[in-house]
Amino acid sequence: VRIRGFAAAKDLERVDLVLITESGIVKRAASHRWAVRPADALAELLYRDLLATGGFDGVFKGSAAVAEQATILGFVREFGGRHLNGEWRAMLDIDLTIMDSHGNIMLQKTYRLNRALGGTGYDMLAAQLRILTQEWSAAARGDIRAALSPDGE
Repeated sequence: VRIRGFAAAKDLERVDLVLITESGIVKRAASHRWAVRPADALAELLYRDLLATGGFDGVFKGSAAVAEQATILGFVREFGGRHLNGEWRAMLDIDLTIMDSHGNIMLQKTYRLNRALGGTGYDMLAAQLRILTQEWSAAARGDIRAALSPDGE
């Protein structure tokens, strides 16, 4: 299986932490940044987790040319904080697509996860986003395994 670098919504193409107000205004926390683009970090997390769990003949990144491989593509729509119904929530919204070597879609799924911050501050947001990414990775790995296994398990 090969993981291509994930694409992202325009607001997530940078490393600034993104917050969306109740009225839908996008704000960037320029003084609080990720080490890399969230889309890159999420693709890397899935790659590492698939390697660690095993069960595949090989897990590759980027444009590695291997015959008869499935390719995993991702699109990160939201990764940050959103003010909803009077409270701040950590939000994760990712589309995942698996295509076989002929370009046929084997899996197409949207993962929308969120958690109440339970407090204020960027540290609390980062902690809740970490939990969401772990939950997403576990769910995605299960779906990938089911889509790629011969018996669908």
